Amino acid sequence: MNYRLLWSSDALDDLDSIWKDVLKASGDYETADSYIAGLRNEISRKREYPHSGTPLEFLGMSTGIRYVHYKRYLVFYRVRKDAIEIGRVLFDGSDYMKKLFGFIGEA
Repeated sequence: MNYRLLWSSDALDDLDSIWKDVLKASGDYETADSYIAGLRNEISRKREYPHSGTPLEFLGMSTGIRYVHYKRYLVFYRVRKDAIEIGRVLFDGSDYMKKLFGFIGEA
């Protein structure tokens, strides 16, 4: 079974920002296009085996979110009945847990 890919508006905004960052760093439209194509291809590879992404845990508990790593970015997604819902695409050096879940207080 091939799962459909459903991109959230936040994830699409993330892709736009990444494209702009790559363009700014490289000065080359083809490089920016190629980077985004590679990232999209990486998540597309999960369409047949969506549960093969790395599970995201918080405080030892499952969040129901999985992710794939592409260069310096993490693509976060949930597996639904017949679809992969892509929620965010975030820089791996960012405080992505806070971006995904909001404020996380001290334990």
